[in-house]
Amino acid sequence: MLKSDKPCGAPVVVFLVAWALLFCLVVLIYSPGLHGPFVFDDISNIVENQKLALPAFDLVHFREAAFSTSTGPLARPVAMLSFALNHYFSGLEEFPYKLTNVVLHFLNALLVFAICRRLLFVMLRKEIGGAAAWFGSFGAAAIWLVHPIQLTSVLYVVQRMTELSAFFALACVYAYLCGRCQVNVLRAAGWHGLAAIAALLAILSKENQVILPCIVFLVEFLVFRFSKFSCSVLWYGKFVQALVCICAALFVVVFVVSIPSFVNGFSQRPFTATERLLTESRVLFFYLFQILVPDISRMHLFHDEIRVSHSLLSPITTAMSVGGLACLVVLSWWKRLRWPLLALATGWFLIGHLVESSVVPLELVHAHRNYFPMIGICIAFGGGLAWLFSRQRKAAAAMWIGIVVLLSAGTWVRANDWRSWPVLVVSEAEKNPNSPRSQYEAGRYYYWMVEHAIATHSKKTDAAERQEEKRSIQDQADMYDKADYAKAMHYLERTIDAPESIAGLTVMLRLDDLVGNPPNEGWENLILERLRSVRMASNDINKLLDLFVCVVESKCTIRPAFLNQVAATAIESPVLHAYAKSMVLSVASDMSLVSGRADFARYYLLKALEISPTNFAVFLKTLSLASALRDEEMYHHVIELFANKFQEPSQLAQYDRVYPEKS
Repeated sequence: MLKSDKPCGAPVVVFLVAWALLFCLVVLIYSPGLHGPFVFDDISNIVENQKLALPAFDLVHFREAAFSTSTGPLARPVAMLSFALNHYFSGLEEFPYKLTNVVLHFLNALLVFAICRRLLFVMLRKEIGGAAAWFGSFGAAAIWLVHPIQLTSVLYVVQRMTELSAFFALACVYAYLCGRCQVNVLRAAGWHGLAAIAALLAILSKENQVILPCIVFLVEFLVFRFSKFSCSVLWYGKFVQALVCICAALFVVVFVVSIPSFVNGFSQRPFTATERLLTESRVLFFYLFQILVPDISRMHLFHDEIRVSHSLLSPITTAMSVGGLACLVVLSWWKRLRWPLLALATGWFLIGHLVESSVVPLELVHAHRNYFPMIGICIAFGGGLAWLFSRQRKAAAAMWIGIVVLLSAGTWVRANDWRSWPVLVVSEAEKNPNSPRSQYEAGRYYYWMVEHAIATHSKKTDAAERQEEKRSIQDQADMYDKADYAKAMHYLERTIDAPESIAGLTVMLRLDDLVGNPPNEGWENLILERLRSVRMASNDINKLLDLFVCVVESKCTIRPAFLNQVAATAIESPVLHAYAKSMVLSVASDMSLVSGRADFARYYLLKALEISPTNFAVFLKTLSLASALRDEEMYHHVIELFANKFQEPSQLAQYDRVYPEKS
């Protein structure tokens, strides 16, 4: 049975003042980045998402805003609705969004404190007093709150999805614990009903919280050991425990059954499912090191510098990591009765990473994935603080204050990097020179500076003069700052060292084209070579597509001969996945139409459908081209050939009526 919720020997006002000071501290350490810009995924999910602009408070617009993104299989409606509310009250001003994230982060810390306190009362009731449990819980929550690894979950606005999902997940665990200690069955059922609702809201904020039944099972198994509930109705506790076991088992079964579909998703990743699983063993130790011994010089937004594990021995640290995880699990199981806090920390951490750090086809490393999993480690640390506080209060307080000060300083330093876009991308590139993505983003910023300068100069030039003007390379150079060009090339050239990346090369081609330099055949050949030999990440494919798009939109003069070579190489590439091939051929068809080569456009689209027949966008584009060319034979050939790819014949019936009558 859980003990009283009262402070147990410490005045309530002391804890209220402590929490007020802690809130001021967290606002202070994040303040340098609170006025920083929207970045990366913030742009597509928030800034460019017009459905978030609620014209009125009504159910229709709420629903449109909630399901206005394709992020995640469930669209994360709870998180998207929170963005819509921010948009309604403050438009696209960054500060309110980030301040909301800080407040939510603080509320999560309150829940961490509440859960930790309840668990420590049970797990260490024979070794510590009530005041020690309160101190340990407060210390654990404070450390979790100010830890620098949490920064991207707070200042990266779109990661409110992570914060909200953690908020409802923590509310679920807390409500479950409250229901467990209720004597009245109706009150117990009420708390557990709230826990179920909170679990649903957590999953609708971000799908990674489907692991919640396993977390509750872990708490029951390690902390309470499936002892009887406080409820006076004996069968109720057994019923709830059985329900927890069934839900946890159901999650495991569904997850295992879904593995084949997860594996299919790796066709668009530069690594296989096995390679990701092996790599994540090393990544988990990387996370643990950053949690236990934070090194802000290695805390970056992107971690694509981490080498993929191709086997247990490549690199050798893979085998060491797999063995280390196995030893940690065995030790935790073996000592689960004597050291329950170690078992809780290990289980919570590994279960928390079960979705995002296993065989689900996501990117390899992101710091925000530790937001919920590290709570178990903090609870264990809180237990250690409580144990020390019950014996040496001054030593425990001094150690806790020292840790909080160091962690706060690290977070404040990191927050300074988020105060503006140029500071962020340049600092990320300089601190992580081995990351192609970081170098690319810094180079892309200086590319934008050159592009903006030229566009501004062009607007000042008379339209008639621009039409007749033939600029020399020197004339073009006078329009922009040469230092910006040099910096762009400096960062973009660093990406060449990464054999799996072509994003930087594509921007280098566009930059030289922008300033009037002749095309660099060496860069073009390197793109073709990598296209036929390396599995590309989605970001690289997107930048390759941009080369075609900029020609179609008359924004650049990249050689059509080279782009046709790209299309031909994509067709022949043994490593490029089918969907990427179809998209390359699709934009190649657009370029051919702009060049007046309808025959090439026709060939590229039919080839794209042959390679990826389920690409519905290409299917529609092929029908549109056949209609525009008035090629009825091609039109009906495509209809008949790919009709079996769609479940309902009615989906195709509408296209039979689209084809115009012959004149």
